[in-house]
Amino acid sequence: SPKLKPCLHYHSVQQSSCSVFTASMMKHLAAYLLLQLGGNASPTKDDITQALSAVGVEVDGADLDRMLADLEGQDLEALLESG
Repeated sequence: SPKLKPCLHYHSVQQSSCSVFTASMMKHLAAYLLLQLGGNASPTKDDITQALSAVGVEVDGADLDRMLADLEGQDLEALLESG
């Protein structure tokens, strides 16, 4: 099987193309980034869930788990720069 590459578009993907992601995935990523900007260097699933729930957004636990697994150990600034 081909080696998986991290993709800022939310999922580990094969080859060089990224998966299409949903609006809920964008909300998860936005909450993650906002929490980081607010000083939380490593937002957890609970942090993201709490932030989104505070504004009435339902969290898809499986998508959130996948995003956090993909971001684990990654340099977020390098991911953002690479697109």
